[in-house]
Parts: sequence; structure tokens; C-alpha cells
Amino acid sequence: MAVNKTRKHFSIRKINRFFLSLTGLLCLGISISLILLQRGFQKYVYAGEEYIKISKAAMELQDGSDYLTEQVRLFVLFQNFTYMDNYFTEVQKTRRREHAVDKISHSSADAKVINLLSKALAHSIQLEQLEYYAMRLTVQAMNLDKQTLESLPEEVTDIQLSDEDLNSDSKTLFARAWMLLFSQEYFSKKIEILNLKNRAVNSILNQTQDMYDSSFYDLKDNFIMTLIAIIGIFIMNLSLFGFIIKFIIHPLYRFIKNIKAQDRLEDTRIKELAILGTTYNDMFDLNKSNEELLKHKAEHDELTDLINRTAFNNIKESLRNSKKPLAIIIIDIDFFKIINDTYGHLTGDRVLKRVANALSANFRTSDYVARVGGDEFAVIITGCYKEQEKTVALISKKMEAIKSILSDNIGDTPGVTLSCGVATGSEGYDDTLYEQADMALYQVKRAGRNDFKFYENSAEFEK
Repeated sequence: MAVNKTRKHFSIRKINRFFLSLTGLLCLGISISLILLQRGFQKYVYAGEEYIKISKAAMELQDGSDYLTEQVRLFVLFQNFTYMDNYFTEVQKTRRREHAVDKISHSSADAKVINLLSKALAHSIQLEQLEYYAMRLTVQAMNLDKQTLESLPEEVTDIQLSDEDLNSDSKTLFARAWMLLFSQEYFSKKIEILNLKNRAVNSILNQTQDMYDSSFYDLKDNFIMTLIAIIGIFIMNLSLFGFIIKFIIHPLYRFIKNIKAQDRLEDTRIKELAILGTTYNDMFDLNKSNEELLKHKAEHDELTDLINRTAFNNIKESLRNSKKPLAIIIIDIDFFKIINDTYGHLTGDRVLKRVANALSANFRTSDYVARVGGDEFAVIITGCYKEQEKTVALISKKMEAIKSILSDNIGDTPGVTLSCGVATGSEGYDDTLYEQADMALYQVKRAGRNDFKFYENSAEFEK
């Protein structure tokens, strides 16, 4: 066949060079995409580490403030100067609050988080004046000799008492000091510190989530770039058509399906895709682990691993529209403060865990066992019998079993008794049910504790 001289022809060598160059560029694009994926994974890890670091610092600020409150109250209550020494060691040497804010100031936290925690620190420092005054009142009431008084910290001795306090007797001064530490002003400051800390942690969480979202979209773009590069190589290498279909295209389709279904990516024999899948899976696992950790920490008490007050309140709200009978139990550990003061807080913590384990072991997984306060627990029993007598018998049996478990000492952990108030309802939860259980608990305490009582519609429970 004659060659048409007027038609333009392409050199195979040039075409080959063109496609080789294009293939090289596509391979380079894949390499860059993998590097970006690796960086995206590192960004995920960094975001999680920063969240943990900043959240821990925020908790240290809260712990420092709570520790000061605890020590000043113990000093006023027991007039033991060890608590005063502990207080000023924290203020002047340990300085957890100040160190926490300093850590956050040198982290990746935004200005809003730093400002919130700085305000929380300022509120905590403002509380010191009330605490100094309470300690001064206590010292005044103790009628110390001059030498002992001069050995006290200047922050306390320099406090000028009012004329009224100077002329008051010891009993009045002790009461005044105690009331200062439980005043509305004091509680308002403490609540504000807690709110500021919680707002800061939530802001950190939102910031971390934004970083996660940003990284995810970057990874998605890099993934698409990798897909385009592979498809380009597929088109330019028809001889490898079958290989690409089996080992590249099909895995990529599975990847897309898994990503849409929010599942982990399956393994593949192609090295580049294996790196892609491993990187994505690492990020997926880390993200899921962080989400589960954050959710668990937000809904559970750190010491006992029971659901906390917030989660318990949410459960109560969800049961308002239920048509099934249920029961609510409010539980207090008898004389828990004495246990703490006698054996120490570590033993107190072991007692709390022991009570939590006993409650969890004796109630069903469908029931809700919560720690709603320092030594206060609560249980919502769902799916109760319609006949109240059966429900009363069931709960009585469980409470007797729990009472038996907790009565004996275990090692250096003392046995304890519980005071419990129980109320039953025929249809779902309402606030009256909780109040009735609380009234029943009050009757148990008034009768000497170490018992459980069901609410009854009688004059005794209205007192």
C-alpha cells in the first residue's frame, strides 16, 4: 500500500518516549500520593497525641484546684496543720494549675482553649482569698500561742479579720470558716472552673475533629490521584490488561466499597496498594479507637468504670416514654467519709470499686448501674414484673446478696454497709420516681442506715 506523503505520521520512538515519560510521571504521582498518605497518617497521630496532652493538662488544672479545696476543708474540719502544709505545698511548689496552663500555652491549642483555661486558673486563684480567710478564721478560733502563730504562712497571718469575727467565739468562727467553703460564692467559682475546663476540652475535641476531617479529605484526594495514575498505566500497557484487572482494579473497587461502608480495607498483593490499605487501616483503627475512647470516657466514671451521672441522666430521659414498668434504686455507702479519713483515699477508692463490682455482678446487663456522686450509686431496673410484689421480692433478693458480699473485710479493704431507697413505677421514668427513691433512702438513714426500703405512699414518707 502506498504511503500518503501528505498525511502526518508519528514516530514509534517518539510515541514510546511520550508514553514512557507519561508513565514515569504517573509513577511519580503515585509515589507522591503515598508520601502524602503517610503524612496524613502522621497528622492523625499528632492530632490524637495533642488532644490527649492538652486534655490531660486541663484535668491537672482541675485536680489542682480540687486538691486545694479538699485540703482547706480538711484543715477547717480537723484543725490539723498537715492539711495547711499540703495546701501551701501545692500553691507554692507543686503548682499543678500553673504548670498545666503553661503546658497548654506551648502546645498546638488555639487561643480560645488557652483563654478558657487561663480564666479557670484565674478563678481558682481568686478562690485562694476565701480559702485564706477560712484558714485565718480557724486559726483565730484555735487560740494559738504567739510562737505557733508566727510559724504559720504569711498568707494566713496577714489576713485582717473583720471586727465582727474578731469579737466572735471559737464555735462561731469555726462555723463561719466552714460556711465560707460551702458558700454560694465558693460553689459558683468552682462550677465556673469546671465549666471553663469542660468548654476547653470540648473545644479541643472539635479542633481535633476538624483536623481528622481535613486529613480524611486530603487522603481521599490522594487516593483518587493514585487511582487515576494506575488507570493511566493500565491504558498505556494493554499487555498487562489481565494483571491490572485482577490485582489493581478489583482491589481498588473493594477499597471504594469499604470506604463507603466505613469498613477497614482488605489486604492486596500489590505493594503500593498494600501500603495504601495499611495506612488507611491504621488511620481508621486510630480514629475508631479514639472515638470509642472519647465516648467511653465521656459516659463512664474513671474509677469504677460504671456509667457516670451525665450518661445516667440521658438514660433517664430516654426512658420517659417507655410503657414498661421499672424500678430505681439510690444507694449510699454508709459512713464513707470515715473510711476515707481512717484508712486513706486509696482504701476509699478500693471500697468504691468493690461496691461497683458487687452492683454490676448482681444486676443484669439490661439494667443501668451508675456512680452518680462521690459515694452515691443508682440503679435503674428495666423490664420489671407488672405485679409489684414480684418486683419487690426480686430487688430484695438482690440487695440481700449485695449486702452479704460487702459485709466482710477483704485483705486491707474493710467491709461496708449500704443504705438504699427504692421506688417502682408502672410506666417508664419520671422525676417523681427518683424523688420517691430519695425519700425512701432518707427514711433508711433516719432509721440507722444499713438497710433498704421501698417507697410507700404514706405520711411517713412525706415528712
